[in-house]
Amino acid sequence: EVDSNPFELDSRKLAAPEILPKHQSDKKMFANERVLKQLPICSSKRMEEVTLFILHDRKTEYLVAETSRQLLGCQKQLQVKTKQINPLCIDFGGSRQKKQQMVSDQVHHFLSQQQGSKAAYNPKDFFAIALLQREDDYDVLKRALSDLNVLSQVVLVRTARKMNLSVASNIIKQINAKLLGESVRIKMPQFFSKEAVMVIGIDVCHAGKNSVVGFSSSFDPSFNKFWAEIIVQPKNQ
Repeated sequence: EVDSNPFELDSRKLAAPEILPKHQSDKKMFANERVLKQLPICSSKRMEEVTLFILHDRKTEYLVAETSRQLLGCQKQLQVKTKQINPLCIDFGGSRQKKQQMVSDQVHHFLSQQQGSKAAYNPKDFFAIALLQREDDYDVLKRALSDLNVLSQVVLVRTARKMNLSVASNIIKQINAKLLGESVRIKMPQFFSKEAVMVIGIDVCHAGKNSVVGFSSSFDPSFNKFWAEIIVQPKNQ
């Protein structure tokens, strides 16, 4: 039975978290949409060291120049500076298995040429920005690049078509996060640093015959860097 008598709840809006500035300042900043959009990236050491390259096929080639221009153009406001972004046009067709092998072979050849040796390149020195026309090819690209140990950021064609400084800034921030950079630092309660707090997240999904557990934990004082693990096991174990 539903109670028809009204009742009251006490509630309050939580204050916006305070942002720690990139450079020393007495001015306090609090997180909101406008501030976060204009805020420079806090730390980006790895992103400034790696070589970025745009992975595309002939159907998406017309988007490469503008995508590259916007990704470079947004960096002044974000106060970061990456190396020049190189294009890589690949042949991409056939079955899913063939596509994956084609991507793997062509990217491997490209990186070997960039490094000057067919076997000596370090995949950690490169980051792929993949222009993708078909969403169902996402896992093909990701698997191929993952097998090469090359980190990547997929940009759908519909996103690339409306590329501007705002969209480009979001992509740069995503790339920076994958390279363990910090886009923003939030002021934490004092006891966090005194007690060496670790933030942990865990969830489980029972899919088919298996159970899948996802686990992550922070490993830096700013709670911006996380270690993650996925465990798949039979149900009821």
